[in-house]
Amino acid sequence: MNRLKLTRLTKGKTQHQLMKETGIYFATLSRIEREWVQPTEVQKVKISDALGVTKDWLFPPKKKR
Repeated sequence: MNRLKLTRLTKGKTQHQLMKETGIYFATLSRIEREWVQPTEVQKVKISDALGVTKDWLFPPKKKR
């Protein structure tokens, strides 16, 4: 389970609640949680603010191989 989903569940929020707080459609949130798409910087800020954590903690940089 990735940090986004773990944090959302720990905070007791559904994807629909997070959608209302961020303005990001719940299907997009689901795709971000499943790592099917990468969130934009604006989306990262909105999601991390709504969950009360830092953007860099919630979305750590990917390590280059």
